[in-house]
Amino acid sequence: MGCSSCENWLDRYVDGDLEPGRAAWMARHLHQCPSCEQLHRRLRVVDALLETMQPITLHDDFSANVMAAVRRAAVPATPRRAWPVVAIAYLVVGWVVL
Repeated sequence: MGCSSCENWLDRYVDGDLEPGRAAWMARHLHQCPSCEQLHRRLRVVDALLETMQPITLHDDFSANVMAAVRRAAVPATPRRAWPVVAIAYLVVGWVVL
């Protein structure tokens, strides 16, 4: 089993969801493969951060509040171009090309 196959099992290994035989194989592999061990450490850090994170509670009127904030936001102005300048430049370039 190569490292690309090992990566597929790392999430389950961190969660403790692997059967004992595969978990033992993973432990041996992690001792031998620095890249997989580094990924394993990163996954454990992310897992620990997720465990300690406070739950986010959304209120029932969350969507209504977001839509109200969008309605209150200023509509960005469309930039105005200096049409006379563009027209004159177009005519000048046209005369030069001719």
